[in-house]
Amino acid sequence: MFTLKIVNCLGACALGPVVMVDGEYHGQMTQGKVKRLLDRYTEAAGEKHDPEKS
Repeated sequence: MFTLKIVNCLGACALGPVVMVDGEYHGQMTQGKVKRLLDRYTEAAGEKHDPEKS
């Protein structure tokens, strides 16, 4: 469902660490924030994330 790409620059250093999902920037991310963000996108897509299947 998701693809992770590591890039050198997203042009948003002041927000770092930054995650971009579907062209939308999410700044000052932590591991917990990334998990919650991906959970929101998963639920919005109509699929409940099952950690056992990851």
